[in-house]
Amino acid sequence: MYEESLLQKYDLLITDLDYGTIGEVDDVRKLERIIKVLRSGEEGHYPDLIKFSEKRLMHLKPESRLLREEQCALHPCDLSKNEREQLHNEMKEWNSKVRELEAELTRYEVIRKPPPPVRQPAAI
Repeated sequence: MYEESLLQKYDLLITDLDYGTIGEVDDVRKLERIIKVLRSGEEGHYPDLIKFSEKRLMHLKPESRLLREEQCALHPCDLSKNEREQLHNEMKEWNSKVRELEAELTRYEVIRKPPPPVRQPAAI
């Protein structure tokens, strides 16, 4: 079965993948499609053109999803001592607030009552 290329999928021409066109593009969606094609490597590997496209996208739409970079989750040992202490204190504060809220909620009669019995299937 024939699989369409990304250029066809995104309705782009090969001439859209050059500095002149990318520098003039004001359509953010088109620029994002161009970046997807360039990053795929399907039409060749052009690291400078990718960087140029990303800078253009940064100028037009800085909050674009394509500009986000993956970051690993931090482990507590990756933090400085001050940051660890701050995190620990914030967690303790949150924990005490949740406990207070839980204690307040259990004062109400509805929460202390046992749940109603499960309904039995009706006999036919």
